[in-house]
Amino acid sequence: MNTGLGVDPDILIVLATLVTIFAFSSALAGWVSGRLAAVATLSLGIGIGLFAFVHMQLPGGLTPVAVPLAFINVAAMILGN
Repeated sequence: MNTGLGVDPDILIVLATLVTIFAFSSALAGWVSGRLAAVATLSLGIGIGLFAFVHMQLPGGLTPVAVPLAFINVAAMILGN
């Protein structure tokens, strides 16, 4: 199934997960060191926005089970299965 962008939702879920995790860790590191982490905060917003986009595009919405299944499906796509 394709989203409005013509991209598989599993790829978007994996991308959103990775961007959100890396951005959160960068924003947290910047906050702990007392620096402004503007790019990390912007990236965190982009990751969360991508999750919201995928949630609105899927017929049943995005469930917590969909995230690990998306990683498995993307790994299968990469490995050619």
